[in-house]
Amino acid sequence: YLNHPDTGLAGRATVSTLDVYYDFMWTGLLLILPFVLLAGRFISGASLERLAARVRALLLRPHPIAFAAAVALCAGILTLLFTLLLLDGKPNQIDSIAQMLQARYWASGRIAGPTTDHGGFWLIQNAVITERGWVSQYPPGHVAILALFLVIGMPWALGGVLSAFVTFLFACFAMRLWPEQPLRARVAACLLAISPFFLCIAGSYMNHITAAAGVMLGAYALLRAWQGNRNWAVLAGFGFAYAFATRPLSTLAMGTALLVFMPSAAGRRFQRKEFFGVTARCVVGALPILAALAAYNMYFFGAPQRFGY
Repeated sequence: YLNHPDTGLAGRATVSTLDVYYDFMWTGLLLILPFVLLAGRFISGASLERLAARVRALLLRPHPIAFAAAVALCAGILTLLFTLLLLDGKPNQIDSIAQMLQARYWASGRIAGPTTDHGGFWLIQNAVITERGWVSQYPPGHVAILALFLVIGMPWALGGVLSAFVTFLFACFAMRLWPEQPLRARVAACLLAISPFFLCIAGSYMNHITAAAGVMLGAYALLRAWQGNRNWAVLAGFGFAYAFATRPLSTLAMGTALLVFMPSAAGRRFQRKEFFGVTARCVVGALPILAALAAYNMYFFGAPQRFGY
């Protein structure tokens, strides 16, 4: 269905990419399979158990904050290596290119790009020409952070910093969520820190990592709110709102689920008064970001609830 005139260039490019990945998958399987068979033949179960015991001791030894910082550093370094070595520090996706271009205008002091005298270039996918100027079709949350990194002259560091931030918060969140299962929490954090998909998305300038940072901040602060001080919910609202100003639909789905199910995940009985108290604080934290997003949408697209795509 994707290879159809109705889908245009995007559909044909997707089909072509999938064909390459399909061949790559089978090639990778054929390369790995002999090593797996040899390992199964010559490595005993007892040696694997000894190795697992050493890994368990290594993971459980550090203090929780030290462990979270270590996996965050690992994720940040791997992301930077991906950005600098594989992408040469440049965006390589059409959505990241559109947002990088808008961020360059912001960093130079212009709120939007020009709409004339540039030919068909301004008709690239994932961009919108408005009466106020040229912008990417995406909400401005990621563009704002990218513009900040451009101002300080280090746009290539964006992915590394945010992937480290996400991994650190995820480790802290997991260890608080499963205090009686610390190994599970720490293994999960390690898997995130070395996840190829996570690292590639984080290092390619796309807005997924900014949304992940907002959602992870919201999730961690919300857990802290339910486990102790409700005022943490203000920070949770800020995190969810910033993620919403970056990827609205994804954040709406994840944020709603976290708000509803976090009391039980935190081991608390649902109480209506407490639930509304936490939710009210989330709203307070979210209001500044939501107000700025509404003003942005109004300015460029004519209505507070109207987005560019």
